Amino acid sequence: MTKIRITEQQYNKILLHEEKKRLNENNNNILLVIASLAGIELTGNNKLIADKSKQDSNVLSKVKSTLENPDKLDELVDALEQKGLKYPDKFLARNAEKIMDNYNKISDNKLDFYTKTTLQELNPK
Repeated sequence: MTKIRITEQQYNKILLHEEKKRLNENNNNILLVIASLAGIELTGNNKLIADKSKQDSNVLSKVKSTLENPDKLDELVDALEQKGLKYPDKFLARNAEKIMDNYNKISDNKLDFYTKTTLQELNPK
């Protein structure tokens, strides 16, 4: 095997790229879990990723923090819109009860009324 030499700057760029890749994968897992909790029918690899992520306590805690934080919810709405969901804010607000119920079934760390209120506030009346 041939050895190559890289500079510290190149090494840092590689590490930064890998970190961004991991963050994107993690955000995708959170997005898929929330979509699944809201009742969106996932298929194929997306369904497998969502099902596996639902069993990961780290992902579930990030899902909870996303649902409880209005700023993160705005990011979630943007991500869902980029994935092609029309009016994701209204969709999440309409399905707040379903998201809470489904999350509370799979997690020991339950969502409360505050989360439901935060989700429902996404729907401008």
